[in-house]
Amino acid sequence: MSETHELHRKRRKPLEPFFSRQGIERIESSVAEETRLLDDRIQALRGSNAVIRLDHAFSAFAGDVIGKICCEEPPKFLEDANFAPYWHNLIDKVVSQILLFMHVPWLIARVDRENSKSSIFRHLISSDLPEPEKSSERFSREAMVLLWAGTATTARTMGFVSYYVLANPRIRERLREELRELTACYPNKVPRWADVEKVPYLQACIKEGLRVSFGVMRRLPRCSPDVVLEYKQYSIPKNTPVDMGAYLMHTDPEVYLEPFKFSPERWLGDYNPLMNRNFVPFSKGSRNCLGINLAYAEMNLALATLLRLGGPDLSLFETDESDVKQAVDFLMPVPKLDTRGTRVMVH
Repeated sequence: MSETHELHRKRRKPLEPFFSRQGIERIESSVAEETRLLDDRIQALRGSNAVIRLDHAFSAFAGDVIGKICCEEPPKFLEDANFAPYWHNLIDKVVSQILLFMHVPWLIARVDRENSKSSIFRHLISSDLPEPEKSSERFSREAMVLLWAGTATTARTMGFVSYYVLANPRIRERLREELRELTACYPNKVPRWADVEKVPYLQACIKEGLRVSFGVMRRLPRCSPDVVLEYKQYSIPKNTPVDMGAYLMHTDPEVYLEPFKFSPERWLGDYNPLMNRNFVPFSKGSRNCLGINLAYAEMNLALATLLRLGGPDLSLFETDESDVKQAVDFLMPVPKLDTRGTRVMVH
């Protein structure tokens, strides 16, 4: 994370157009291509009763998407026979073991300054950033952050949603029914992100998944560098850290009834407007998550494809809530250390 507001603003500004809604829509075909590959890989196991780690599959999917967007070519985690478990495990351990740096030079080497395509780093190279901000060392650090952040939280949320949908036949059937018309022509016609967003129950499932998976467990400090903040009877001096945390805001029982229960229905119809105020999976303000639009595009396309009527016939295999529910705080939440993962059988 950039230490000062000025440095953060300078580094974030050239990335904002790329990660804007319009920017992600321009590269939506890349997300759709990886979504189709994910579906094809699982569909190929139909009738085999094979057991796979769905959390590994989602990490491979998200890693390929962000890898392709960063460096023009995916790392091809989805093509690994077991969905590249080493990538999932590396992402899980990256906070305490910075092994991800070992992968970065291989990925950065793919960026050729000569042949222009659409990638984050080519975009940065052609931006008006000062030359010192375009060094290989700086891009390596940026790649580490993008690859980790672009995989970890998105894959985890998709795993959360999938677990609770598969564990609850009522939720699964309602979701399939609402997706029926939109996905009827798949794979001849892949649904567009803008159309998938119009399926209310899927949006409720995604929103609830984001609420209960938290994204980051720790409180995120913010400072007001120039203005004394007035809050009720308090005056907060300039440059005083003020913290907020998604965990506390997402589990406030005065805002969310039964806050630890996965209940998509809470987001349908008329609901307490404070729920939206407290909903901060991507944080808010000038340091909110840069990849919010990419994450929503991935979750919408992948979950609509896999959980549709006619999609892969999946059932949970020796997996319960303790295998997915947060138990350890490693900056981002992780389940118990001896988790078996989200294992599913493909019928």
